[in-house]
Amino acid sequence: ADFTYKRNNDKNVSLKWVRKLTNNSFHVELNLQSHYEKIPSARVYADASFSKGFKLDAGVEWSKKISLSIEMSKKKIVSNLSTPFPGYENVHGVIEYNLSGKSKSVSLEYERGERKANVDINVTFKSKKEGTLHIEMNTPFENLKHFEIDASWKNRNANVKYTRNDVQYTFNGNADVKSDKTSFDISFTPVGKSPIRIAASYDLKKIIAGTGRAPETLAAFNLEFDGNSMESIVK
Repeated sequence: ADFTYKRNNDKNVSLKWVRKLTNNSFHVELNLQSHYEKIPSARVYADASFSKGFKLDAGVEWSKKISLSIEMSKKKIVSNLSTPFPGYENVHGVIEYNLSGKSKSVSLEYERGERKANVDINVTFKSKKEGTLHIEMNTPFENLKHFEIDASWKNRNANVKYTRNDVQYTFNGNADVKSDKTSFDISFTPVGKSPIRIAASYDLKKIIAGTGRAPETLAAFNLEFDGNSMESIVK
């Protein structure tokens, strides 16, 4: 579709809109040409593919440029954002899941300039009533530079040791464990205190098959401890 506006000889705006759809992809693009000095031309675009997982390339271009890429597969999500704005020139994120079987793992990585954070979680289910958990997290925040948990449970009885920066804590408490092929939700509760909770889910079957209906939670991660909460959700 095209749109053109003209007034006198020095006032003009033109828009060109393109949309292409197939069974496993789409392309959308808008081009602007105008008499305005600040934005004489601009382009907005998005390309997506559903053939193998989900892949999106999108952006806005004028005298500067913003670009976004997202790639989703059965066990991984990767995103990259580039902007002209200070502090957000390059933003990179990765979420990797393996939630099938008795050994489950979740890995998160985030980079924004010199600021980096990562979380690694490994859970092993020895049986329906017994298992172990290890979490290691590093962030740029002074009050949470390093956080680590080692825990084991059997018959709802948990033994937990965790380290926050250089301070170590240990406690025995109750364990509440839920798990299936696409998620787990684990809480350890010391006597008289708030629980430590770790939950994760990941299921891209519907979007990969092209049968998903928005809004649906594709991936989620939640960590709660000492009154703090870290959450990541992809819909």
